[in-house]
Amino acid sequence: MNLPSKELPVSFQNLTGLQELYMECDVDELNSSVLTPELVDFGVKKCKEWKWVNSKDGEVDTTVSSNLRGFWLPSCNLNDDFFSAGFTQLTNVRYLCLTESNITLLPECIREFHHLDDLDVSYCKRLEEIRGVPPNLKFFRAIECTSLTSLGSSMLLNQVLPCF
Repeated sequence: MNLPSKELPVSFQNLTGLQELYMECDVDELNSSVLTPELVDFGVKKCKEWKWVNSKDGEVDTTVSSNLRGFWLPSCNLNDDFFSAGFTQLTNVRYLCLTESNITLLPECIREFHHLDDLDVSYCKRLEEIRGVPPNLKFFRAIECTSLTSLGSSMLLNQVLPCF
């Protein structure tokens, strides 16, 4: 879906049963209300801001689908605020893509993501520190993370990973 609009149409909420949604858009702000309970894979490229709030009441959204397995936000204007309280609603996700974002750290709470086995933070030029690693991580990509120092990556380097 390619959207020329600055916001999603109101009729978007009528897409019940939608399991996969991939968008490249110029939307000023997206919030977690787009994550319907039936959604299995969600991806949006180039959104300007992501918020973990429900558009109806402005509170942190705690209804993110437990069915959600893939979550892609490449080339979005994400910063460390992305890892607020709503982020922990993604604990069932298997694949997480945050490429080309402005994050400076991977928080310790990502250790709670027991289903996450594929994490991509490539081209996050400001990423400096990895504070946590998911326990079942099999694939990790951090290509061209030029700010990531050896001290900042020591958490990853000290992980015991399974042999294949």
